[in-house]
Amino acid sequence: MLKLIYKDLLLPFRSSSYLWAFVINNILLVFVLSMAIPLEFIRETAIGIFWAVMFINASQFTLKAVEDEFEDEAIFSLLTSRLTHTHLAISKIISTTLYLMASSIVNLLAIAVLFRLQKIPPASFFVILPIGILGIATVGIFISLISIRLRFRNLSFYILSIPLYIPFFVACVQGSDNFRVEWLLLLLFLISMYTFILIYFMEKEI
Repeated sequence: MLKLIYKDLLLPFRSSSYLWAFVINNILLVFVLSMAIPLEFIRETAIGIFWAVMFINASQFTLKAVEDEFEDEAIFSLLTSRLTHTHLAISKIISTTLYLMASSIVNLLAIAVLFRLQKIPPASFFVILPIGILGIATVGIFISLISIRLRFRNLSFYILSIPLYIPFFVACVQGSDNFRVEWLLLLLFLISMYTFILIYFMEKEI
């Protein structure tokens, strides 16, 4: 399973165009928003912008990671080895979580520089950050595995993302800005539910 995680983490580095697209896309997105939002509202919206960028990053990575497995037919050779469906699902979630943790550093630096923020985010933000990223990774892999079986996979992915990402987005933004146990419990519940559904889906469909 460690080899599978390692393989997924190398995905952005297989193509220089993918890596540059990721960096430029994030910086441009934050830059455009920093120009569009008045300075007096920057502090209030910075956390929401950060999480919006993180969801976009997750969409790019999870769909690409799952597409590579099916297009190369690597998933079928993996499942004939000692790896189980559960190992495969968990490895995808772990690799996506690690990728998003790394990208969160880039996003935080970009927002801090372009928005000219002088204060660090509240402590509640750093409490929600790892749990929120794990949740984004879980639902992202779940949506990717569903949409990969459909004809218009990219369109299907984004259509499914809108309703399924909203609870995570609301919990992450609200919990980061004003921490309450209810937001943390909601994230943990959603992560557990989607992990169970993901493993069940893979056992039945793949």
